[in-house]
Amino acid sequence: MKKALILLPLLLGAACLDFAEQTVTYQYHAKSDTFLIVQDYRGIHGADDAHILTEKELKQLGSVLRGQRTFFFSNWIFEYDAETVRKAIEKETDDPHEKRLQTWLRRLQDRVKVENGPFDKDTEGRLCGIQRVTIRDFRRLLDEGNRLARAFILDGRVDEDFDEPTLRLAHARAKVGHDFLTVQGNQLRLEIPMSAKEFQESFHDGDEPAAPYIKQLGGTLRHKDNLMTLSFGKPGDKRVRLNLKLPGKTYRPNAIGPVRAQNKILPKLDPAKYARQHLDKAVQKLTSPR
Repeated sequence: MKKALILLPLLLGAACLDFAEQTVTYQYHAKSDTFLIVQDYRGIHGADDAHILTEKELKQLGSVLRGQRTFFFSNWIFEYDAETVRKAIEKETDDPHEKRLQTWLRRLQDRVKVENGPFDKDTEGRLCGIQRVTIRDFRRLLDEGNRLARAFILDGRVDEDFDEPTLRLAHARAKVGHDFLTVQGNQLRLEIPMSAKEFQESFHDGDEPAAPYIKQLGGTLRHKDNLMTLSFGKPGDKRVRLNLKLPGKTYRPNAIGPVRAQNKILPKLDPAKYARQHLDKAVQKLTSPR
């Protein structure tokens, strides 16, 4: 899955804090060009040690608690980390493409807001948490990101692990102004030119192929005319809810103490109700006259 996403300038990261299940509820408010997300993590824990959080995990937890980091299905897809973005922006470079990327990252940094909601315990006693993510000027960010992706592809800066037919297809599409990631209503669509062989290897082969998890999320995946299309939601949906039980996760209560030292942990919370109420209030605020 990550191999396919490298064609876009996404911020990939490997999480060491882990969780057993995640639900992402999102809604795009077209009039204000604002993308609203509620992240619900179930079974938060550190993966490295059964009893304690390691120094790296504590550092990562700190960045999460400060509202600087948010994860999209663990390290399976990607994460947004404000610290990684800051370092990329501050990196000295004379490369024109890198400078364009830094300009885009500055705009991203200014328009992404991550807020922590309540922590709670579920019926199994697992640590759970909520995050609220707001992305302003969303369509503009997509448009600029697509232009940047095309520039990188045309300059030959594409993952060399792709097969030669896929590289040629990507170059041809980029040349005619292809948009890789788009939004229509509440449907997110990723369209990447790809050979049949590359599609099979990227989504169906390997020990943990991506295709079954995309299906579990409720996504639609297809390959036709040398184009891979991955979509979530439908244009007419009021909002979209994606849920994934992450494979091979063994929950450990090692994050409860560090979280409790800085935050109240509620004994009970209805995360689906919380997401509905938050998104309703957020949309109402966006539509109310100022």
